[in-house]
Amino acid sequence: NTLPPEVTIFDVGQGNCVAVKHGHEVMLFDAGSRESSYSKLYDELFGIGNQRYRFGDKAPSRREVDDDAHEEDEEVVKEGAAPDPTVSEEVDTETPPAPGYKDVLAEKICQKLLADTGDDNTLKAVVISHPDEDHYNLISTIFNEALKIETLVLGGDHASYSDGFREWVTAESSGGEPRINNVYYTGTSTGQVDGPIARPFSAGMGMSAEPYSDNEEAILKSLTFSGASVPVVEILAMNAGHSTTPSGVHYVANTDANTNSIVIRLKCGVDSSFLIPGDADECTWNFIRAVYGGNLEELRTPCVLLSHHGSGENGENSLEIMKFIKPRVCFISAGVHKGYKHPSRNIIFNMIDGSSGVSLDVWSNEIPEPLTYFKDGIRKRKSILHAIVSTVDWGDVSFSLKAGISLSRTRDRKYAYKVEETDKVFSRAKVSSKPSRFIRKRRFVSYKEFLKQLKKHTLFYKPAGSHDLLLRVKEGDSQYWVWDPKSKNATRIKIKTTH
Repeated sequence: NTLPPEVTIFDVGQGNCVAVKHGHEVMLFDAGSRESSYSKLYDELFGIGNQRYRFGDKAPSRREVDDDAHEEDEEVVKEGAAPDPTVSEEVDTETPPAPGYKDVLAEKICQKLLADTGDDNTLKAVVISHPDEDHYNLISTIFNEALKIETLVLGGDHASYSDGFREWVTAESSGGEPRINNVYYTGTSTGQVDGPIARPFSAGMGMSAEPYSDNEEAILKSLTFSGASVPVVEILAMNAGHSTTPSGVHYVANTDANTNSIVIRLKCGVDSSFLIPGDADECTWNFIRAVYGGNLEELRTPCVLLSHHGSGENGENSLEIMKFIKPRVCFISAGVHKGYKHPSRNIIFNMIDGSSGVSLDVWSNEIPEPLTYFKDGIRKRKSILHAIVSTVDWGDVSFSLKAGISLSRTRDRKYAYKVEETDKVFSRAKVSSKPSRFIRKRRFVSYKEFLKQLKKHTLFYKPAGSHDLLLRVKEGDSQYWVWDPKSKNATRIKIKTTH
């Protein structure tokens, strides 16, 4: 198969789940969630679909507009009287999901994997980066009787996985017709539960330092796609918290599960590679840098799933790291629960700062995309031009790994709005081709100045080709404006709606 691999970052709320498909071979990297009640599927089942926002009689304080001033970020707060977290985004989803919802989510992922694997119904490999539940607790539900696993690779300390999960692995990998053919624990040199401690490992070490162990060879072989021209799956770090005594005995120097995350890179060439780092922290990156030494340019990776859901707590996504990875597009798999506060605003805005040394792409249509983040423990949103994509705002994200990637999504924030008072949905509203009259036309110095004029009454923002369409409501009077970024003209127009 000469086609580029297809990548899907599933929207599982607070968690990770990434599928890579090449031909009919599929690998899955992590599959867990601690807050799946905020995924796109949950909206469809228990919410009001894409019409997420409901407004009461009072003008809402939320704005989904771009604003360069940090102090003008708007807190995402509860709007009107909408106490149900499945309906109003502004209520944090701190209540448990509906009964059985994770089963529904897992089944949806399962059906996608079944379709991708064809008649074989077997995943080539499943890699769990480390034993945090939001990276593995969906596995046993996804892999029902219809789906099998050729090789399961479990990163980190085997004893840190839950008893129930380990019992499931044992049951499914034994017997006359096992549904998991091979299981490897990376924390031991033999890959088995009772083996001696494994050494720290990275593809950057090569075989010159020390021949690969049988377990390392088996894991690398399991992560090899078939065919002549295929993507290469590299392990940049495995057991980064392990160390070796002068006498050659391996031991665990750092027991932190995040430090020992398996860091994977899918490589299709210099301009086509994708990094899946689990929850790798500063210690993990220091290990990788030490291995690659003077060849840090080898670590340049255009597409990056930010580590630890975009956290900045332990140096997971520091500027120092981003400067040698040199991402062009960043992805975030996260939810909205205040207990996690992912992603961090500092991480995002440090990267898009012009002096950061990180050169992210900007959207080719030059239309800002909304991005949800946490600042001082408060969930906020801001539209930015740089290519940073979150499952909170995009839902499932899919792309073919090649130069000049094109992204697809299952959720679009800018089209999610509803006016509760009249139950009038503007999802199919369009600008009249010949407005009956122009009420006012004015030239502004900047887009920011124009937005300031709209102030607190902006309810929604929608790109319309090369223009931006905005709605302003003022005491029962709806005003529609079109902003032309080229001429810097703001024009008030009439709207014709279709239902």
